[in-house]
Amino acid sequence: MQPVTPLISIVIPCLNEKNTISTVIKDAVYFGHKHFRNKFELIIADNGSTDGTLGVLKKTKGARILHVPVRGYGAALHWGILSSRAEYVFFADADGSYPFSNLVRFKKLLPLKPDLILGSRLNGNIEPGAMPLLNRYLGTPILTRLINWIYRLPTTDCNSGMRLIKRDFYRTLNMRNSGMEWASELLLKTALRKGSYFEVPIEFKKDLRNRSPHLSRWADGWRHLKAIVLLKPSSLYFILALLLLLAVTRCIYWAQLLKIILPRFPVS
Repeated sequence: MQPVTPLISIVIPCLNEKNTISTVIKDAVYFGHKHFRNKFELIIADNGSTDGTLGVLKKTKGARILHVPVRGYGAALHWGILSSRAEYVFFADADGSYPFSNLVRFKKLLPLKPDLILGSRLNGNIEPGAMPLLNRYLGTPILTRLINWIYRLPTTDCNSGMRLIKRDFYRTLNMRNSGMEWASELLLKTALRKGSYFEVPIEFKKDLRNRSPHLSRWADGWRHLKAIVLLKPSSLYFILALLLLLAVTRCIYWAQLLKIILPRFPVS
C-alpha cells in the first residue's frame, strides 16, 4: 500500500533544544491533525545537537528526524524543505516562540496558490518581553525597509521565523546561505523571481528556553545586510547616493551655521 502523500510538511530546525523540543512537537502535531487530519508530515531537521536533544527525539512520536550535516539555521531548513514530500512546507523555530495555532492563518491562503507566505510578528501580537527592543524597533525595521526599497517586496517582518513555501518554487531559488541570513535570501530571491507573496499576522510568544538564543545580533545583522546588498549589486549605487546626499546636506548645514556664527567674531 502506497503511503499517503501529505498535504503539508512541517519542518522544525533544531539545535540543542532538549528542554523545548518535546513541547514544540506536541504543539505541531496537535494543530497539524486539527487542520490537516492525518495528511501532514513533521520533520525535525537536527543541526548536530549534543545536549541530549536526540535522546528526547527518539522517545517522541509523530516526527521524522533528519540529521543535517551542515551547521546553520539556513542549512537545517534547506535540508528539511528538500526532504519534504508535500506541495507546501511550513516551518517554525524549536524554541516555542512561534505557536502552531498560527497554522490556520496560513491554511486560509492556500487556495490562492502562494509561492511564499510570511507570518508577520510586527503586524500581529507580540507578547511582552518576547522580542528584544533593539530587534523590534531598530534591527528588523531597518533591514525590512531596505528590502522594501531595493527589492520592492512588501514585507513587514524580514526576520520572521514562521513561513510557508511551495516546495517546487523553493527548488528554483538556488539558495546559497546556510546561516541566519538565509531568511533574508529567501525573501530577496522570491522578489527577484517575482513569486506570489503574501503575509499573515501571527502570535509571537516568549521562548521556552532557559539559555540565551543562538542568534548573534550584530554578526547576524551584518550577514543579513550583506545578503541584501550583494544579491543586487546595483543597490550599492542607491546606498552610495544616499550617503552622498547625507554628506552634502551635512556640509550645507555646517556652512550655513558658520555664516551665522563667524560674523559675531570679526577678525581684527
